Amino acid sequence: MARRLVLALAALALAAPASALAQQSPFAPLPQPAPDTTTQAQPQPTTTTSATNGGGLGTAGDILVYGAGALLLAGIGWLIVRDARRRAPVEERIPQPRGTHSPQRHARARAKAKAARAQRKRNRARR
Repeated sequence: MARRLVLALAALALAAPASALAQQSPFAPLPQPAPDTTTQAQPQPTTTTSATNGGGLGTAGDILVYGAGALLLAGIGWLIVRDARRRAPVEERIPQPRGTHSPQRHARARAKAKAARAQRKRNRARR
């Protein structure tokens, strides 16, 4: 297995292209450009018979395209959030009484808890 891996790596190393000679020193000065031997042609005068409109979309078209894109992105975001809320785990909450507790109610709850604690102590197994 290791022998095959070594042979495959060697084949890949031999198949890799050799670097170009000009790339050996990246800090060497740039070569001089070749002199321009082409003759310059005189530009022909252009006549425009149509309006200066380049044939692109107008302002209304731009607004329509950008509005459609924004609407599409907002719709995708809404779908993602809706799906995430549906699939999110729901925490189980212990129902708590609403509002403030009166001192009498608080005292009754403490007395009840104290009685339950005493009952548990009495019913413990003897060792």
